[in-house]
Amino acid sequence: MKNDQGDALIEKNRKDKQKIKRKFNFKIFNAASVALIVFLSIYYVTTVNDLIVKGFRLQELKNEINNLEEENRNLTTNKTSLESYGHISQRVKDLEMVAIGEEVDYITVASEVVAQR
Repeated sequence: MKNDQGDALIEKNRKDKQKIKRKFNFKIFNAASVALIVFLSIYYVTTVNDLIVKGFRLQELKNEINNLEEENRNLTTNKTSLESYGHISQRVKDLEMVAIGEEVDYITVASEVVAQR
C-alpha cells in the first residue's frame, strides 16, 4: 500500500508539473504568436506602402518620358523646317546676301615665320 500511495503521489506530482509546464509553454507560444503577427503586419504594411510609392514614382517617370518624347518630336520638326531649302532661301533674301561668282580666289600665305620673338 505504501508503494501504491507513493506511486500515486509521484504520478500526481508529475501531472502537476506537466500542467504547469503546459500552461507556461502556451503562454510563451501565445506571446510569440502575437509578436510574430504584429511583426508580419508591420512588415506587410511597410512593403505595400513602398510598392505604392514606387508605383507613383514609376507613373511620374512615364509621364516625364512622354513629355520628353513629345518635346523631341516638336524640336525635330522645328529643326527640319529650319533646315529646309525654302527657309534658308528666305533667310538669304531677308539678310540681303548675294550669290558669289563661279570662281573664288584665296590668299596664300608663305611658309615663312610671320612673327618672331
